[in-house]
Amino acid sequence: MSLRALTDVLHSISPEAAREFRLIDRLFFHDKGSAAVKARTFLELVINKVLDLERDNINMSSIFYAKLADKISYLVAEGFVGQDIQLAMNSVRKIGNKGAHDGSDITYPDVFSAHKNAHRVAVWFLELYSSQHFEAPEYEEPKPQSDLKTSEIESMVKSYLKENGLIQDQKPE
Repeated sequence: MSLRALTDVLHSISPEAAREFRLIDRLFFHDKGSAAVKARTFLELVINKVLDLERDNINMSSIFYAKLADKISYLVAEGFVGQDIQLAMNSVRKIGNKGAHDGSDITYPDVFSAHKNAHRVAVWFLELYSSQHFEAPEYEEPKPQSDLKTSEIESMVKSYLKENGLIQDQKPE
């Protein structure tokens, strides 16, 4: 299953979470702080959806109004989330908070961790709550996206090399 298929299945359960998940990938190389915040927003949407889906099994109605950290702790204490997913959730939460307060402090290792842990949370969520057959895709590192075509890139590189005397124009014979 591809990342696109993962977001399609996610969209069937929570369109808002799917939108934020896609934005993490799109913003990764352009705005690290915003990508971190989108990861946190994705996490919050997923947790709120879990709480909504498990409404009949929740013993504390005030949890719906609690801080994100308290919601994560509640889900762990009630057995909805294991330690590995708790660690992933807390990592995304902390990095997202850091991005929200000072996005310039977010490093590529931070946003990479948030991206990877958001993927873990998405897979966990879909394995538990998707009514469709779900086969978890392997994690894929984000790749820079460019609107440039290969021929445009080649032309820019040749131009740069010529301007800097690293290659000479080839004259027709």
